[in-house]
Amino acid sequence: MRIKTKPPKVSPALFIFAALLSIIFLLSNATALAIGLSQSINKTEMKFEDSLIFEITLEWEGSQFAYLFEGPLNPYFDRLKVHKFSSSINSTGTGDSEKTIKKFSYTLLPTSSGTAKIDPIVIRFMSRPDSIRGQLLTEPVIINVADPVIVEESENFPLWFLAMGGFLLIGGVAAAFILIKGGGKKEEVFTPVQIALQELVKVKEESGTDFKKFQAGVYRLLTKFSKENYRIETAGKSETEIETAFADTNLDETRKRQIKDWIVRAQKDKFRPAVASVGATVRLENEIRAFLESI
Repeated sequence: MRIKTKPPKVSPALFIFAALLSIIFLLSNATALAIGLSQSINKTEMKFEDSLIFEITLEWEGSQFAYLFEGPLNPYFDRLKVHKFSSSINSTGTGDSEKTIKKFSYTLLPTSSGTAKIDPIVIRFMSRPDSIRGQLLTEPVIINVADPVIVEESENFPLWFLAMGGFLLIGGVAAAFILIKGGGKKEEVFTPVQIALQELVKVKEESGTDFKKFQAGVYRLLTKFSKENYRIETAGKSETEIETAFADTNLDETRKRQIKDWIVRAQKDKFRPAVASVGATVRLENEIRAFLESI
């Protein structure tokens, strides 16, 4: 006698849950593919006394604020050290045709001869405003570093070497006299952009997760920056007056609107209870930092 068994029934809720997981996975992959990644290096064979430049370029369609990059890059260099580092972000076009390019540039020096390596670098990001996370990975790089050149020292000092030593000694004494007379070394001078970036870090540390306190600091920072960098007085001005004042600057329309909106909103939030979502302080700090670094 045969016993017929019925196939198990699949709950409709389980079907819906599986479909949602598939959609989220596809959206995540689509987001990751929306950012183009490329890298370049100017040499793979080098002298020990030389330097090389390693660059990472990210490119996407949209504004500078379409993605939030999570934390600084943390590259690992074997037999190499960072001599200089810089980053930049630039946008071209407007609206649907806007395109953004972000670059990271490392100038590297050898620490020993042999086979030097640059390990793959993980770049984590989050799309905005949908908060979909993704990551990109660079390719590993191998560089051959030659042995250092040995310079033989002469037992007899040439006359030109002694003469140069005398000039250096005289120059050193004269420089010391000028410094003493002038009251010591001069203080380092910072640009308005550098000052604003330093103050942004201080405002974030002092306000913590208090969004209203952070907005008060942002208002002081941006009004001071507008006055020092563009000679525009925005403190106590209306939204229309601020918009008119920025019309004559060399900023593009997107940046004019951004700094105007930040100042107006911060001015209002100082005098009313600010209701902000979780992460609003971090998000606004990153947007202002990207704006300042792009100038």
